[in-house]
Amino acid sequence: MTGLNRAVWIVVALFLIAAGVFGILANTGRLSRAPRDYYLAPNDLVEQASAVSPWWMVLALAAGLVLAALGLLLLRAQFARRRPALPDVIDHRTRPGSAEVPGQTSTGNGTVAGAFERDLESDPRIAHATVRLTGEARAPEVAVELGLARDTDLADVADYVQTAMRRLEKTISVPPRLRELAINPAKPGSARPVA
Repeated sequence: MTGLNRAVWIVVALFLIAAGVFGILANTGRLSRAPRDYYLAPNDLVEQASAVSPWWMVLALAAGLVLAALGLLLLRAQFARRRPALPDVIDHRTRPGSAEVPGQTSTGNGTVAGAFERDLESDPRIAHATVRLTGEARAPEVAVELGLARDTDLADVADYVQTAMRRLEKTISVPPRLRELAINPAKPGSARPVA
């Protein structure tokens, strides 16, 4: 979410609030220049609206409620806090006993996540793996979603995931925390035979 995006929504919201307040004030006769029976819409529009069947008004009300619900969902999405993606992994190791100047290796977050997915999928019981790395560079968090082959023992898969987490720790030089492990049945046609 960018600041510009939020600023645009704030302007739209202020405009809609101002229009609503103006309509309420005009309807209650509190505006000095507009009498209470004065129509804010053109006369042709008022005549067409009064000639419409009451069912159309019910449908318009229902459509308005649906739009209001969608607006609330949009507002919730605008202010939802998303976990930041893990920054690129930087390894500062040098070879033991080496007189070389310490160097560093930078690896993209997506590369590490993709490699961990492939590591998990190397087990024939796992038909598909999706990995998301979040958190701080020195305290990464891992969210894993697995699609399992039929008749797979969940305890064995959980042990395998923990073993893979230890391999990931050796790879990135910091201990990751398993934040979420979601296990789903594999989609039809994606399951691999168990060896």
